[in-house]
Amino acid sequence: MLDKKNVLDQVVINIEGNPWTVRDACTGVMVLGMTGSGKSSGPLREIACRLLTLGYGGVVFCAKPDECDTWKKYATQVHRSEDLLFLSEQTFNYLEHESRRVDAGGGQIENLVNLYMEIVNMGKGTRGRSNENDEYWQAAVKQLLRNSMTILRMAGEAISIENIHRVIISAPGAINDANPEKCNYCADLMDIGIPAHLRTTPEYNIARSFFHKEFANLDERTRSNTISSFSVSADAMQRDELARCFSAQKSTLHLEDIYRKRKILIVDYDQKSWGRLGQYAAGIIKYCFEMMIERREDIALPDAIPCFLWADECQFFALDYDQKFQTTARSSRAITVYATQNLGNLYDGYGKEKASSLLGNLGTKIFCQNGEYETNEWAAKSIGQEIVMRKNLSYGDSLSSSMKGDDNKSLSYSESFSEQKDYRVDPADFTTLQTGGPRGQCKVGFIMWQSGRVFNNGTVFVHSNIEQECKQLCGARRPRHCPEAPATAVKNKHSRKPHIISASDYCCFVAFILSLCAPLAGGILIYTNHDITFGYFNSMLYCRASTLCFYMLGLSLDILCSCLKRAAGILNGKTRNAKKHLKSIIWQDAVLGYYTISFCMTLWLQYYLFTPRKVIFILVCWLCLCMFFRFLRSSSRH
Repeated sequence: MLDKKNVLDQVVINIEGNPWTVRDACTGVMVLGMTGSGKSSGPLREIACRLLTLGYGGVVFCAKPDECDTWKKYATQVHRSEDLLFLSEQTFNYLEHESRRVDAGGGQIENLVNLYMEIVNMGKGTRGRSNENDEYWQAAVKQLLRNSMTILRMAGEAISIENIHRVIISAPGAINDANPEKCNYCADLMDIGIPAHLRTTPEYNIARSFFHKEFANLDERTRSNTISSFSVSADAMQRDELARCFSAQKSTLHLEDIYRKRKILIVDYDQKSWGRLGQYAAGIIKYCFEMMIERREDIALPDAIPCFLWADECQFFALDYDQKFQTTARSSRAITVYATQNLGNLYDGYGKEKASSLLGNLGTKIFCQNGEYETNEWAAKSIGQEIVMRKNLSYGDSLSSSMKGDDNKSLSYSESFSEQKDYRVDPADFTTLQTGGPRGQCKVGFIMWQSGRVFNNGTVFVHSNIEQECKQLCGARRPRHCPEAPATAVKNKHSRKPHIISASDYCCFVAFILSLCAPLAGGILIYTNHDITFGYFNSMLYCRASTLCFYMLGLSLDILCSCLKRAAGILNGKTRNAKKHLKSIIWQDAVLGYYTISFCMTLWLQYYLFTPRKVIFILVCWLCLCMFFRFLRSSSRH
């Protein structure tokens, strides 16, 4: 299934002729779009199915109850149902797993303490708002955990939440000494359970001094607050499903199977159904996965298989370690796929500084339809600005009169250009993207931006759409035969509105045909000898009824030029905006000059009317003069 020689060059999705490869995906991707924008059924679905098709393993976190069923459907479509693992069917003693790790850094007490603290702090809503008091109690709990775990490991006891809790509540001075059964566990471990050769180590002496002197002699209020800070979080992990899954004696889940055997772990404790328990379960798996994938043994091999971390509604699974993990995720060949509605969600989950750091380390951003102004403005700023030419026009006219009745009219006109910077994509354009479903022809519009990349359209972003699974909800008899959807206003070379001939186009063509009637009538008068003479000077300068008819050729040729321009715009499919004409001095001079020369051309034409070659030459010259004067008039358009 995989071409191991070119693992990183495998194409995940192709957008408007721009391949987005595994190498690009390993830099991380963030998908932003409001509820109902189609991000899950559009870009996310396309990426998920492709990652499964490529044979990659990964871990999927579920925020919504239907997320698990969605991934079952994806796996069935690509024949990978057998690779699915469900956390609700597994056991995973994460503390024991970390303590028994034999590779570099394995079994370190400090890593176990940080693992536990990272998990219990998940989702507390205090990101970026900690104070000195909170930091003190955090440090106190860490010290308590550090010494408790040290005693358990030296005594050969399993490092579990239950055993840690037993050590803490039986520590000297922690509870009433009237209960010897609970009071003896900590003392028995230190005095009996730990072998004699380990009692001379610095770790043992520090732990013994802590429990017998420092912790035992703490003020009662300080000691009880420290114990309470631990027991509040530990209490939840010793009950029901959390205890079954994460406090079992033996683990059936091996996270290394995700990249070794390409398994897909579904953390099916979704947030909506399981609440806080679901957050704890997701936090444990996410932190352990991030730590595990960073120390995988095959990371230096060129054919190391990537794996993915998938979190739709990622604000529910925010960890402090996420932004640090993302800084090195590319070298670990970890494909991070996050999705949420807006920046506010990320700030709530991570805090503003950590969220900004995380976003900066995600190399690809996909923006779906969004109505949140701050997010849209941030997206526009991320895509960047470009230099555009601004045209400034000013004009006016004035009329003055005197007592004698003389009127003086003056016209003023000025035109200038200036270079200014403007957004490549205006923030308002993100509000008009297609959202799929019946209204959007089952197509989800999005704008993709990738750090440091220029796409084949010559710019740093690409506007495209992805087809959803067509369920024919719009009433169409066949899939993909939905009614036409209104086009969006995003400026992109790959998106073009279908052009329809306007009413003014028809009027222009009809006016050209009608204007030809006068010259034709002049020709008929000459050839039927019914012409009427109004004035005669010589054989070249004379005026007849046919002369006046031929003079209308100037108007006909002018309308013909306008028709040709409109026809070119229709054939090229370019959007044509209505233009206004300014009655400026330049325009007036052009009109007077053109119709004066048209009178001369009329006299020249009637003199050589019976010489076909001369007639053709005169008409060509006349048409060129018409085009020239139209060019002069265009200088005053806006």
